[in-house]
Amino acid sequence: MTYYSLSLPLSNRAVHTLTVYTAEPRSTAEDRLKLLTSLAATRYPVEEPTQGPH
Repeated sequence: MTYYSLSLPLSNRAVHTLTVYTAEPRSTAEDRLKLLTSLAATRYPVEEPTQGPH
C-alpha cells in the first residue's frame, strides 16, 4: 500500500495533514481498503440542510 501526506498550514501555527492511501489493483490490500472505506462511508448518515425562511 502506498500513501501520500500533505501538510496544510492554518492560522495560529496549526497544521492539518491530509493523507491519501492507494493500493495495487486486485490485491488483498485493495480489498481491505475498499472494506474500510465502505464502513466509514455508511457509519454516519448525511442529513440534508434545512432551509429557513427567505
